[in-house]
Amino acid sequence: MRLLPALWLLTAAYSSSGQSFDQWVAWGDAAMADGDHYGASRFYAGALDLQPGKMDLQWSCAEACRLSHQYEKAADLYEKVEHKDHRRTYPDALFHLAEMRMSNGEYREAEKAWRELLRKNEDPTSFQHQRAQQGLKGCAVGLAGRTSDSLFVEHLPDPVNTYDSEFGGRYGPDSLLYLSSLRGDLDRDGVVQDTAEYHVAIFRSREQAGGWAEAEAFPAPVNGTGNNANAAWSLDGRFLYFTHCPPGGTCHIVASERTADGYGPPQELEGLGTGHSTQPMVARMGNEELLFFASTRNGGPGGMDLWVGKLKGTDVQSAKPVEGSLNTPGNESCPYYESATRTLYFSSDFHAGLGGYDIFTSHHGPLGFESPVNPGAPINGPANDLYPAFDARTGTG
Repeated sequence: MRLLPALWLLTAAYSSSGQSFDQWVAWGDAAMADGDHYGASRFYAGALDLQPGKMDLQWSCAEACRLSHQYEKAADLYEKVEHKDHRRTYPDALFHLAEMRMSNGEYREAEKAWRELLRKNEDPTSFQHQRAQQGLKGCAVGLAGRTSDSLFVEHLPDPVNTYDSEFGGRYGPDSLLYLSSLRGDLDRDGVVQDTAEYHVAIFRSREQAGGWAEAEAFPAPVNGTGNNANAAWSLDGRFLYFTHCPPGGTCHIVASERTADGYGPPQELEGLGTGHSTQPMVARMGNEELLFFASTRNGGPGGMDLWVGKLKGTDVQSAKPVEGSLNTPGNESCPYYESATRTLYFSSDFHAGLGGYDIFTSHHGPLGFESPVNPGAPINGPANDLYPAFDARTGTG
């Protein structure tokens, strides 16, 4: 991830006057190619100031806003494209409009968009038709406005949560809180410095009287090159499993064996193949130690699917998609299995939810995993809800 070039350009662009339309668009295209979707949205907005009715640019800006979670702006732009285009050049505009309305909590408007999509797409086997049906169910839940009075959601304070990005928190076998974070140093202008240290790393923090200790990054070799996230442990605590994304490479799950003074060098797990695999979670089911994970590898019904395999140290055997109706044509991720209650927690952007990714639960009964249940608010909301973790002994997660 390299944000500095686009951020520098953004600063330079707004400090100059009289930029041409083509220059704004070129900067936006470069930012999109670099993965800086927010920067791209600002550049495209600059171009739209000069030519506000240009439909292809409205589409590009909508895409940049969607990918940088600017839901309201994205929805307004998709709506303009849909009204002009009528699904000729940009057939996905109406679909994204419905999704953005949901992610912004505008369930009445989302409901109208989903119904219009069903009217225009009558193929019941198509992805968008099936998603629209689930979207309407989600809108009904959102409009009902029900919430649980028995659940309390608390935002963990600084220094656990910072102005940077934190995700995937869970307790380790040593009772420390482990999390993943993208943290970088700022220069005097408040711009993130593009250094070799600017990547996602695994951190840990200890709860103490009056709050939390400063989160410390795991030392090398766990936090080495590239991005590292999503810590999990073998049941005996011997192995630390996590996601490693090498520079320019495919994310995969690795294992580091505990040593007398920390953890050894990461090893790739055998049996997972070469596809994208991430978000490991180790659990006991019966007498077996299992690895749950998310993957885009072939064999599942959708984009990202939930997988499970038998785990033996650094070897995964008989990996297969999680059984039942949990995986969909959309994306499922972030598995967390609670052995005490035989419940699998996960996130999905396809099952009927309140917008974006919602957290779902599925109980493992005599016939396998049961139909997923959306716990609703306050666990879920209009935006993305990811990385569930729950401890049945304490009732917290």
